Amino acid sequence: MQALRKRGAQCPTGKTGDAWNGANAALHPTSDEAACVVGSEFLADGGITTRFQGS
Repeated sequence: MQALRKRGAQCPTGKTGDAWNGANAALHPTSDEAACVVGSEFLADGGITTRFQGS
């Protein structure tokens, strides 16, 4: 549990995602709101990849 809190503190959102966040990210491209989205890549990681880009 301590490791999850530590990782969450590193995320710009202040928390890590859960299974629901991943499911919602996967389903979004199939929704009506994403009618114009084509060939996109979505990262559902709480923004942690922005902390380590270029490292």
